[in-house]
Amino acid sequence: MTNTISIIQIILAISIIILILLQQRDSDVSGFLGGGGGGGGGFYQQRRGMEQLFFILTIILTVIFASLALTNFFYHPVTPSAETSSTDNAETVPATASTTEQQ
Repeated sequence: MTNTISIIQIILAISIIILILLQQRDSDVSGFLGGGGGGGGGFYQQRRGMEQLFFILTIILTVIFASLALTNFFYHPVTPSAETSSTDNAETVPATASTTEQQ
């Protein structure tokens, strides 16, 4: 179950990155050089068509990604044997073993 959630999160993350890159407003040269083009030109332009679809899909995929991240965080099984095995190994190895080998 945890592997499935992780794979879905990876796919959603890549999709969100692509959608955000497709929403770039200042794609013309004047916007890049500081001209009064697209988003920062001083006037408001309503999203329409594909731009609105990308915006809504980005919000939906982000909410799904966040909910899967919280689900993975709260329902991730913690096994006590994994925690104790790492501390047991550190206690069983004598500290003087490495110093005697070097001499």
